[in-house]
Amino acid sequence: MKNLDPIIAQALQAFAPPSTDSSLIPLIDELGAIDAQIKALTKTSDALKASLKALGEGDYIGTSYKCLVYGSKGRDITDWKTIAEQFNPSYQLITAHTKKGEPTLTAKPSKI
Repeated sequence: MKNLDPIIAQALQAFAPPSTDSSLIPLIDELGAIDAQIKALTKTSDALKASLKALGEGDYIGTSYKCLVYGSKGRDITDWKTIAEQFNPSYQLITAHTKKGEPTLTAKPSKI
């Protein structure tokens, strides 16, 4: 709201999200900037990897790095949930063997 008329900025303040402790602003902004860089770099990295994968398996050599493109045999995945459901387990049996994971906190920066 730097470029807004002070009267308009004050009127918009009523709709602003809750303020943050000013000592946290640099931390939040740095996290957001780093997160944005990671997303951009990941996108670029994924595109470069796709280009090399399109060439097929091989050992590709640059001037500073090399990249090995190789295939992996698909793994067998057993759908244990579907198998278990065929035995029609009771709610009590399922509950007795269900445990809750530990609670977690997530920090997800976003551009404002």
